[in-house]
Amino acid sequence: MNSIRADDGNALLEGIGFAVCAFGLVLSSGLGLFQAQQDQLALQSLVRNVMREHLLHPEQSIEVQLSTLQQLSTSWGETNLSLELHCAFECVAGSLAWLKISGNGYSATSFGVIDE
Repeated sequence: MNSIRADDGNALLEGIGFAVCAFGLVLSSGLGLFQAQQDQLALQSLVRNVMREHLLHPEQSIEVQLSTLQQLSTSWGETNLSLELHCAFECVAGSLAWLKISGNGYSATSFGVIDE
């Protein structure tokens, strides 16, 4: 019977060790991808809600609307986010507006029609 310390190795022990290492790598990369997807979806939800609030209440500052909704977010509550609002030509009634929010390497965009 071969001992574990033998130079020729133990195929069963090496196979189990390889399977444990491979499973650990797959699990850790899967958890990293899950966290990245969760952050991206939370940012997309945030940009849609900010755009909706801005279109419903254009008299309020969009920065104030962002900070209000950002405080409710569990993923983006304490992060500095950059905000860009672009209109097709001018930001008047009937114009198409795009809102882009970026932070921590993620970015999300939403659009809407200004109705004033």
